[in-house]
Amino acid sequence: MLGNLAEVAMLLALGFGAGLFVGTASGTAGSMLIPSFTLLVGYATPDAIGTSLAVDCVIGAVAGAVYLKNRHVDVQPALLLVAAALAGTLLGSRFTSYTPEAGLNVILGCFLVFIGVVLIKNGASKNVSVISSKIRGRFLRRHRTATFLALGLAVGLISGFIGMGGGRMLAVILIFVVGYQIHTAIGTSLILMFFIAGTGAVSHAVSHEIVPGAVALAAPAAAAGALVSASFANRINEDTLARVVGGIILVLGVFLVVNLFL
Repeated sequence: MLGNLAEVAMLLALGFGAGLFVGTASGTAGSMLIPSFTLLVGYATPDAIGTSLAVDCVIGAVAGAVYLKNRHVDVQPALLLVAAALAGTLLGSRFTSYTPEAGLNVILGCFLVFIGVVLIKNGASKNVSVISSKIRGRFLRRHRTATFLALGLAVGLISGFIGMGGGRMLAVILIFVVGYQIHTAIGTSLILMFFIAGTGAVSHAVSHEIVPGAVALAAPAAAAGALVSASFANRINEDTLARVVGGIILVLGVFLVVNLFL
């Protein structure tokens, strides 16, 4: 009984924390939830990925609705982007089942270490200026259709394969390709994440790679966290939050890889 209660408490805490982070800075719940589900709760990696995508879907819907209410959502210019991402998600989710779990953990661990280092070093908002100095925005805008197809497919593949909902990647694309303001990019990316993560979750569920009980607990907690963070986004220091989460993600990524050898 104690173990069950501990698991329930852990799922609620993980869900709320993921919702708080994603709703504030349009990250992805997967970077926190997947390694936590695997290392702390003991789920198989494919199940952790599918469950995390379902939670990401709920966060996108709740936080996105708040941004929509505040008129910080504009989906129409990004329809081609989301169409390509949905196709990529369906394709990427098919690879998860055929990849050895050890291989998935190595890929996830390395990806998480990279994300953790970037967040610790740059916070959240500074990432935009860093990317801005390295991206030729005019070139991407002139070739918007090709850019949306290529980047949308890439975001979808990553989302479907390793469970990263792609919120931050979508926001960056919307800023530099479409020219959105940051709040509009975050709000729109959250709405798009609802469809992309939801598609990935359904695809994984078809392959029985989801834990319904965990979704039932973590998703409402994530919705509460997303609602709080989206409602008070301007009062939360997203750089500080991003660095704290980055440290957690970095540690989880390292443990995910090291755990293979223990």
